[in-house]
Amino acid sequence: MLSEGWIKLYMEAWNGDESLVQSLAPLSGVVEYGILGTDHPHVQIEVKDGKILSAGKKGDKEADFVLESKADMWKKIAMGKQGVKTALVTKKIKFKGPLSLAMKLIGGLTNSLLLFGKVDTDWDV
Repeated sequence: MLSEGWIKLYMEAWNGDESLVQSLAPLSGVVEYGILGTDHPHVQIEVKDGKILSAGKKGDKEADFVLESKADMWKKIAMGKQGVKTALVTKKIKFKGPLSLAMKLIGGLTNSLLLFGKVDTDWDV
């Protein structure tokens, strides 16, 4: 989960979902994902107009948005057992960045995190 190979598969799934790309068209910037409570490295995607341009390990680019959660919470979100908006509000997802934009794009954000469940994921980290 959240490995360099995984995030590249995630990019393919995201970019292959035209409705997701359209719903996140106002989004441009670097998004970083991490797993709390582990030393697992973070991964990043660079998004422009809702489409991922690049994906890989956390690099030198400073993230505009950082989303961190425990592995079991990522799994619940990916399986649709935990709402994204509720997870953000209750801080089950630690979020850094403009929360107002995240809330404006909550539908697309939710669908992007549901993709975690559509990409082959090893939940044991």
